[in-house]
Amino acid sequence: MATKKNENSVNAPRTNAAAKKPTAPRLHKKATPVTAPVDVTVSQEDIAKLAYALWESRGCPAGSGEEDWFAAETQLKAATTAA
Repeated sequence: MATKKNENSVNAPRTNAAAKKPTAPRLHKKATPVTAPVDVTVSQEDIAKLAYALWESRGCPAGSGEEDWFAAETQLKAATTAA
């Protein structure tokens, strides 16, 4: 025996207290590629030449050799890894 369905109940939206609430879409971050650290070797001669040029450009101040050396080394390594 078939039951007669009410026309209104067919088109009516379902209301269920246990219905899931809509959630915001999850935004996935792109993975950052993992790269191994690059060991950049710069010759001592190249560092010395640039350090001397930096020292001269600063007016040849006394007692600043290490500062110029480290600046030259950093600049040369950055230039080598960027190339």
